[in-house]
Amino acid sequence: MQSTEANWEDIVQYVFTVLATIAQHEDLSSGDKRGPSWVLSILELPIFPLITKHGAQKITALGSQIFVPDSELLNEHFKRKVDILDFGDHYIWDIIPVLRYSRAGLNYVSKYGNSDNMKVDVLEPVELDFKNLRDLWERRVALTR
Repeated sequence: MQSTEANWEDIVQYVFTVLATIAQHEDLSSGDKRGPSWVLSILELPIFPLITKHGAQKITALGSQIFVPDSELLNEHFKRKVDILDFGDHYIWDIIPVLRYSRAGLNYVSKYGNSDNMKVDVLEPVELDFKNLRDLWERRVALTR
């Protein structure tokens, strides 16, 4: 996929359609926690559309450094801060049942809606800008209410 001149939206559409079709497959409704081997092998392929924290579009394999944007509230806060799966306007929750079988140790954005899971490192500002600092604190307080 990376070596062709395929349009990003076409790649996203194709991969999403495949995963959504798999999610509806009867093998996934069997209740097996490990997942069918054919699903596991697909989840190990380097076919997943990703937006890096630097804003680059990339096709890659799933890994523990990748976040799944499954929180309406937090998705926007994670963009440009972490490497995040990008399925465009597609409804990510349609493919979550398939992604949950991944053994790659994916991070789910919704997990960070719980303050017990938050690991926030606060860095001292290099140059104090009191107006921006005040705005940041007000937004932080509003977000954590």
